[in-house]
Amino acid sequence: MDLGKATITGGGQKAEFKSSGLVVAALGMLPLNNQFTLLGRLGIIDATVKATAPGLSEKSTKVKTTFGIGASYSFTPKFAVRGDFDRYSKLGDKDTIGESDVDMISVGVVYKF
Repeated sequence: MDLGKATITGGGQKAEFKSSGLVVAALGMLPLNNQFTLLGRLGIIDATVKATAPGLSEKSTKVKTTFGIGASYSFTPKFAVRGDFDRYSKLGDKDTIGESDVDMISVGVVYKF
């Protein structure tokens, strides 16, 4: 999972944080009717956060938790659209580069064979 890059600027300085990692999660599905399904996700991420700034280059790799919620709407039994909100909790290292939650909103298409 590539969680992207965040840039902080101030006082003529610039710092960048890049997050990525391998995610393993369980997905629970609660069908409300033939079209709507609620989704819940719980898992872990082996997250790597790289921080760079003038005179600084740090990297932290730790296993952290992730969870999410979402919903799916099925147009047909084989085709659906899905929206999700996922949170990757406290990525980084509080003693070196700091910790931050990373949130992701996604929309996808599902095709069942």
